[in-house]
Amino acid sequence: MLNTKKIELLAPAGNKESVIAAVSNGCNAIYLGGKDFSARQSAMNFSMEEIREITDYCHLRDVRVYVTVNTLYKQGEVAKLYKFLNELYTIGVDALITQDLGTAIWIRRLFPKIEIHGSTQMTIHDLYGVKFLEELNFQRIVLSREMSLEEIIHVAKNTDLDIEVFVHGALCFSYSGQCLMSSMLGGRSGNRGRCAQPCRLPYTLADNGGKELVSGYLLSPKDIQTINYIPHMIEAGIRSFKIEGRMKRPEYVGVVVKTYRKYIDSYLENQKKYSVEDRDIKDLAQVFNRGGFSNGYLYQHSGRDMMSFENPKHWGIYLGKVINYNPSTKKCIIDTVEPLEPGDGIEIWRKGKLNTGISVSKTSKAGEKIIISIKDFVKEGDRVYKTKNKSLLETIQKTYEKDSRKLDIHASISFKKNKAINLKLWDERGNSVQVDGPLVEKAITNGLEKERIRQQILKTGNTPFNIKSLIIDMDDDGYVSIKELNNIRRVAIDELQNAIIEKYKRPAVDINIDFSNLNKNIIKGDNKQFTVLIRNINDIEYVFHPKVKRIYLEIREYKKDDIEKVSNICHKNNTEFFLALPRIDVSYKNERIWYDLEDTSIDGFLIRTYGQAFRLKKTTKKIILDYTFNIFNQLTANFWMEYGVEGFTLSPELNYDELKDFKGDGIEVIGYGHLPLMTTKQCIIGNTLYKKSVKGFCSNRNNQEHYKLIDRKGETFPIIQDCSLCTAVIYNGKPILLLRDLEKILSLPIDLMRLEFTFERKEDIRKIIRGYGNDKNIKAEILREQDYTKGHYFRGVE
Repeated sequence: MLNTKKIELLAPAGNKESVIAAVSNGCNAIYLGGKDFSARQSAMNFSMEEIREITDYCHLRDVRVYVTVNTLYKQGEVAKLYKFLNELYTIGVDALITQDLGTAIWIRRLFPKIEIHGSTQMTIHDLYGVKFLEELNFQRIVLSREMSLEEIIHVAKNTDLDIEVFVHGALCFSYSGQCLMSSMLGGRSGNRGRCAQPCRLPYTLADNGGKELVSGYLLSPKDIQTINYIPHMIEAGIRSFKIEGRMKRPEYVGVVVKTYRKYIDSYLENQKKYSVEDRDIKDLAQVFNRGGFSNGYLYQHSGRDMMSFENPKHWGIYLGKVINYNPSTKKCIIDTVEPLEPGDGIEIWRKGKLNTGISVSKTSKAGEKIIISIKDFVKEGDRVYKTKNKSLLETIQKTYEKDSRKLDIHASISFKKNKAINLKLWDERGNSVQVDGPLVEKAITNGLEKERIRQQILKTGNTPFNIKSLIIDMDDDGYVSIKELNNIRRVAIDELQNAIIEKYKRPAVDINIDFSNLNKNIIKGDNKQFTVLIRNINDIEYVFHPKVKRIYLEIREYKKDDIEKVSNICHKNNTEFFLALPRIDVSYKNERIWYDLEDTSIDGFLIRTYGQAFRLKKTTKKIILDYTFNIFNQLTANFWMEYGVEGFTLSPELNYDELKDFKGDGIEVIGYGHLPLMTTKQCIIGNTLYKKSVKGFCSNRNNQEHYKLIDRKGETFPIIQDCSLCTAVIYNGKPILLLRDLEKILSLPIDLMRLEFTFERKEDIRKIIRGYGNDKNIKAEILREQDYTKGHYFRGVE
């Protein structure tokens, strides 16, 4: 059954040329960011005046404008943020794309007439996460890229929210919103729009003993391309087809938008005769690809074929091979399989060396052997790629060099003697204007002919309109000058433009709120306590200590009886027992054990997803939020306290000064542990060593061997596989260790400090807990032995 909702093609815009390229080639909406508060700080982005101009430009062409405010905001930035949002509100942008939950809640309170879209940075990957946002009056959700088409169908059938899905462009290795790799390695937070793209760097996979097994760009996925699956995605109930690429060139935007527009329209016009031309696939690859494309996760769990291990940059399309090179003359002969034109670019891949390339100066046909001059040494057999197609780029450049998209409108003119000319213009969205001109006089000789009136009224020139139909009611012997006829057309068009633009404008909101003082101070005592998180149920006997208030156990595949047994042990030791739920939780097919524990003695849950918050909102157990919720400011903290959670863990990206101003009960921070840097469906071990299948799982399933990644600087990153879900987590090789600054950190307005044990031996677990419990001898011993980091406590993130 055909999806009856209007399908939206949503295009990225990183500069003005990209806006015009997207609009001219057929998008229904664009998304862009301001100079501040946006998740692509490397894009050029726009000033407020530029956003105003672009919004008016788009609305005149029936194109919607969404502004990305999809990063995390520090408390000191909130007042400036809402001033920025107020300006966007008055300009008339159609929607705000958000990640920070507290920001979204206050947008809804202050700006009720604007749509809120949940960013993919919120890591919404199941129906229950969607339901959580639906209850908060979001209008749309951008689903995690990792969702299969089957999962998307399930969500779309069971929600009233618009579903937006990335259909083309770059794919992150980690679940968006759950990546701390860039942040911890260089202080550039992906959650703040400043990702340094560590997934596009080379790594070596090694076993636990340090033996190197495979090297390459092991974290670099290919871009996704889903043209062949447009019918399936439309039928799945996807409302918005989103193209990634705010940092790409306008030519890229133009080609991709044009191609997807063609095939969306093709299917909507004739569902029975959908086919894709190879030429269009080749054009998409020509403007950008990383060793071809994948279809993302629509029909496969993950796999090596989704990755670009050789080269994380643009490949172009395969041109041929070097068959001869003369070092003396620098002449290179290439056997080609693609045509070339002057101005096309080629690149020769040299093993172990930087690639080399040139711009060609002669025309050649596919199959010809061409001779070019190459200064750098190349070898027979080196692969050659066509990285630039000059003709394709010039064709697209013409679409944004001259504005070509116009809005169809209708007109009627009354041309009656002794009455004022009356021209009415209207569009199909309910906008209309009427303009009166001079009196129509009786012609002395010949009156204005109907065809001449038609010609003059239809001259819309450089305006954003095309008059699709014109009704003329006239006397044959009437007359006005052509100048007056042209003038009334110009006036009417100007008035219609203003009417359309003003329809979107909104009055500014009087924001008289002190965002820095939303909560009363809560006096915290000096007797701060600790919580402990463990992965292995057998470690339980090593974690009890007078200062440990609570134990979190990673749920993994433990049975109900095992959970009850550990809970009883904790209670006998006067310690609370909580289960730590998965970071990614997809359970619509198979109900998970953690949703059936009301009759057990556990004290509560450490939850990590919005879906879990929704599922457990009626539980009788206590709820603690993990740092996966990215709580960055008091607005978000206040929401969760009002929601009724027992406590919440602040983001590990906040520094000491930023943590000082938080207020509330149950505030927890991370005091020790190897932080998870990436959570991914792309298990590196399965992808590289054990022939992982498209449905997930490999021949290494449930093997308990340990592996790690090694980067260019020799830093190591241990990997933990979850073979029950065929996912993996990459950890920081250095744990956060705060023993030197423990007194200072505990002076913060927090209630609890968590110690996380992932790789530690049992005796080390006990030792570290004692060190944090203020055993000075043990503390000194740990500091001598341990290679560690202080995380962001004394540096923070950009």
